[in-house]
Amino acid sequence: MRFLTFVFSILLPLFSLAQAASSYAVHLQIEVLESPNRLELSWTSDASATSYNIYRKTPSAQTFGAIYATVTGSDTTYIDTDITIGEAYEYAIRKYTNSYTGYGYAMGGIEVKLQTTRGDILLIIETDVQDNLSAEMAELVEDLVLDGWKVTQEEVSRDTTVEYVKDLILDMEDELDNLEMIYLLGHVPVPYSGNLAPDAHSNHVGAWPADAYYAELNGTWTDNSVTNTTAADTRNHNVPSDGKFDQSTLPSPVELMISRVDFANLPVFSEDEIELTRRYLNRVHAYKNGDWTLEKRALIDDNFGGFNGEAFAANGWRNFAPLVGKDQIFAADYRTTLATDEYLFAYGCGGGSFTSASGIGTSAQLATDSLLTGFTMMFGSYFGDWDRPDNFLRSSLAQGRTMSVSWAGRPHWHYHSMGLGHPIGYGTKISQNNSTLYHASYGAQFVHIAQLGDPSLRIEYPRPASSVSVDTVDTFHVLVSWTASQDASVEGYFVYQRTMDSPWFRKNDEPIVGTSFIDSCMIYAGSYEYMVRATRL
Repeated sequence: MRFLTFVFSILLPLFSLAQAASSYAVHLQIEVLESPNRLELSWTSDASATSYNIYRKTPSAQTFGAIYATVTGSDTTYIDTDITIGEAYEYAIRKYTNSYTGYGYAMGGIEVKLQTTRGDILLIIETDVQDNLSAEMAELVEDLVLDGWKVTQEEVSRDTTVEYVKDLILDMEDELDNLEMIYLLGHVPVPYSGNLAPDAHSNHVGAWPADAYYAELNGTWTDNSVTNTTAADTRNHNVPSDGKFDQSTLPSPVELMISRVDFANLPVFSEDEIELTRRYLNRVHAYKNGDWTLEKRALIDDNFGGFNGEAFAANGWRNFAPLVGKDQIFAADYRTTLATDEYLFAYGCGGGSFTSASGIGTSAQLATDSLLTGFTMMFGSYFGDWDRPDNFLRSSLAQGRTMSVSWAGRPHWHYHSMGLGHPIGYGTKISQNNSTLYHASYGAQFVHIAQLGDPSLRIEYPRPASSVSVDTVDTFHVLVSWTASQDASVEGYFVYQRTMDSPWFRKNDEPIVGTSFIDSCMIYAGSYEYMVRATRL
């Protein structure tokens, strides 16, 4: 029997290690300086640092290339003066000490335009969700359109095969102009693949849930070589021709961003699957429309420490610094703090089971919690295998203000692109594909890497326009008017139109600075509907 193994320990806390997980991250942030225009990179000091290497690339480049600059171990800033207005830059910093290495990443730029056309998103909706949540689905589609997505919806049964769903995705990839993202909503069939145990437990070796199968379009997935029935849970058993794939690592990079919202089999909650899904969709809709927010800071509850250099909680320190600022990250107890205090981001790790993380909580506790955090990462044994009744990850997503969660530690994840307006799904994609571009630790390109939550989520949304009205000017012209957004950073508006039988269509290519728009293309008789979207840098 062959499976992926490694020499590190199983996931038990190692508090005897002196080095904190935070030391393995460079807490990097970027600030815009004017007159002249510059970008200032700054980071938290480390008395053990001997030097820092700085790298820079465009976000689309596949490598950071040669060292861009080197500074001393006592330096905590670097100012980049070679900046073009409107261009985005991605930075990596590697910290050197005599005993460990730290990594940090950030994206920045000056007057970089927010992407207004994001491509096609494919909503794959399980039948029960589609049948029971039509109003919430309509709101979801409108929110996606207003954020620049072209939306296609497909309904599937939970009883169909993963091959059927994959063929559907491949057909849509051929049909649509620019498919970028897949949003799995409800208990869409779950692919299983591999002969692996990322948490290093011998009773957990086998096939794990592998939504990356849906996002990887060109590789070969087989079901003819792995034979392993040693796992304690039969879900993880993998034998030839059982519908579970052999691959433990991705056969080729994923092409699409993908994430899932799935509250099936959570009996620890008093609400059923449909109500939990309704509650999730409503809170995300409210967040995207500015009806609630959370204080822009981050919490980390680390119950592992350095862990022989794996430093799982470095995922939090590294990712949060460019998103909320290096001085807005706080070590605190997860549940007791978040029960009363707001943190937009949170990371928690500890020795785990399918339904718990030591020092963080249990699924049963989460079922009665309402924690005040939005974007989360967690790590611990077993619960990274998320397709299990009362799973701890999915229980976290089902409560409070939480909108996203990932199992971040094996491998390390990278969300720093959200600081420049990218959706969380972009961070998922680069984390799934990453091998050497960013720090990965163990588990790079494993099939289990998955995001739970709406993949289109971004950190900030402008307050919407309100009181949209339409008045007839003449036979071929209508005047669309609205009340300006209360968000002072809004730079303009996009107007969308549809008929009862057509998708939304954006009417203007550039943002409208004022609060009205004359539509002069009313050629065909019928009823038309309009939406107005605010946009900003």
